[in-house]
Amino acid sequence: TAPSGGALYPGDVYLFVRDVGGLEPGYYHMDVAHFRLERLGGPDVLDAIKPHVDHGTLDTAPFVAAVSALWWRNAWKYRWRNFRYCNQDIGHVVGNMLVASECMALGPTAIFSFADGGMNEAMGLDYMTEGVLTLVAMNLAAPGTAPAKPFSRTHTVPRILIPDRMPGKGETTERRYDNVDSAKRATLYADVGRIGEGRAEYRRAPLAEPKFTGAVPLAVPDLTAVSCTDAIRALIDRRTSRDYIEQPITAQDLSLVLYCAYRAYDADIYPTGARISQLQEIFINIHAVEGIEPGAYFYDVDAHTLRLIRAGNFREQSKTVNVDQDCTGRSAACIMQFGHLKRIYDMYGPRGYRYVLQEGGICGARLYLAARAIGLGAGGVGAFWDDDCPPIFGITDPHVRPLYTLTLGYEIEDTRIVDTAG
Repeated sequence: TAPSGGALYPGDVYLFVRDVGGLEPGYYHMDVAHFRLERLGGPDVLDAIKPHVDHGTLDTAPFVAAVSALWWRNAWKYRWRNFRYCNQDIGHVVGNMLVASECMALGPTAIFSFADGGMNEAMGLDYMTEGVLTLVAMNLAAPGTAPAKPFSRTHTVPRILIPDRMPGKGETTERRYDNVDSAKRATLYADVGRIGEGRAEYRRAPLAEPKFTGAVPLAVPDLTAVSCTDAIRALIDRRTSRDYIEQPITAQDLSLVLYCAYRAYDADIYPTGARISQLQEIFINIHAVEGIEPGAYFYDVDAHTLRLIRAGNFREQSKTVNVDQDCTGRSAACIMQFGHLKRIYDMYGPRGYRYVLQEGGICGARLYLAARAIGLGAGGVGAFWDDDCPPIFGITDPHVRPLYTLTLGYEIEDTRIVDTAG
């Protein structure tokens, strides 16, 4: 149920199992079509990748998930934008995995920095065709620990009726795009000597612009109102909202969704004790939120506060810069994630581009789930005019670039979705 650009799902999941009841230790591939695990090798594969990851959780984790991108699944349609979308989609999968494993008290840690060459080779993968982008290790620090909140596994899974898809424009064999291959090579760590560089502790710093004309503090939400049952149900029921009723959402609901989306999670690239996501700069066009003046805002994650840039009706601008997609203008709030790419590059080198895209996908997945858990719709948009987005928010710095749009509001029911369970 993870979001995916064009419903192309370039991500695959592999498991390294050390100690899971009912499963023989070994190396597995998740066959999503048949909802089963295919055993590809023995436990020696985990031993083979450990030197290329150099992270203590791999010594004790009962199991470790590796999420890969099969680039061509997405590239035939999105071409030069393929690298961006694949990394965001892997972030979506990891975001869902983090939420589900946190609900089950599995103690997940996301690992972004590793030596790609040796690890993919040990797994039998060719990084330029299919490469692992993220690992998630389950720590289980306290064996037998119950979930923080109980949840039920009795939900049914709706079947989504979609037509058969084939690669478009007659393209049925893999093609390579030079700029995408250049990005793959530039962000690759060939050996373990680079791992430390990739785990530098990036810390957020205020942007020099835009200038703010007001502030709207958001009340810290009561997270006990959302149970693990709600989260698991949201994982199962999640879908992308493509149209909205133009009516206001509450400031309380907006606060909860933003708070859940941009909180920190355990990751090797985060500073010790980090409370918030580190790489996203979040700008929002508020269209219809009770008690908040419509306008263009910056979301100050540290202070959980909206900082007003310009008041006014921005529905048309939201739609225009997002390639005239109606959902962006009709939403109650159009959220645009930017990254300060120079700061990220100065800290991590080219690898940082992978990080900011994947973190954006993780935050986007969490926003989807938080919205669904409280009865709102949400949708991701990857198609926008990159150069036209910054001026809306008074951004002139060429290093602050838009990476992902998310929409939020009361959705109009999608009649293509049919629940045939039971």
